[in-house]
Amino acid sequence: MTTELHSYDASNLEPTRENKKIYAAILDQIRVLKPTSVLEVGSGMGMLGDEIRKMGIRYVGIEPDAAQLGLCSQRYPELNVVEGSCYEPAEKYGLGEFDLVFSTDVIEHLFLPRHLVSFKKAHVRKGGHVLTCTPEFGSYWKNILYSVFNKWDIVHSPLWDGGHIKFFSRRWMRQIFEEQGFVDFQWGTVRNVNIPVLPMSMICICRRP
Repeated sequence: MTTELHSYDASNLEPTRENKKIYAAILDQIRVLKPTSVLEVGSGMGMLGDEIRKMGIRYVGIEPDAAQLGLCSQRYPELNVVEGSCYEPAEKYGLGEFDLVFSTDVIEHLFLPRHLVSFKKAHVRKGGHVLTCTPEFGSYWKNILYSVFNKWDIVHSPLWDGGHIKFFSRRWMRQIFEEQGFVDFQWGTVRNVNIPVLPMSMICICRRP
């Protein structure tokens, strides 16, 4: 039996309220960083990529899922997106280097998350930045509430094919990038859409020296 390490179920291809809030936070970070070129690893159906393209930034996306690629080509035919996976050698795609390499809700789906870090490092120029957004599991109060209301059973659902299998806090996110030499960590928080005092996702930005 073979295991697909790069694909996950994409049954819900339309952005949710949570997605839209995360996208807005990432676009705010991009405006601050002011990159002239951006690579998105796990570009999905291309909604966020199209917003970046409209900002006048050279954008490239890479996505392994055929369903999302198909929607992307239909909705955003001008968007530069290639089929591929961070599990493949970086040189396979010939994408070059970028000012910013980012991913949104990707690393938590990967059996081998260090491959994503390596892939990003291979594509970010020296002095450039890497941004990673993923659900925040380092919050004491969030984790307490999950326990009190018995939500961990949903979070760890075994029936979501290709679902979340890695659960990051800032500590582990910093470590996985520091292992490969990244420095100058900055952090952002995307608040829960229903309970704004609680974090929903974290944004980690670091620099390749």
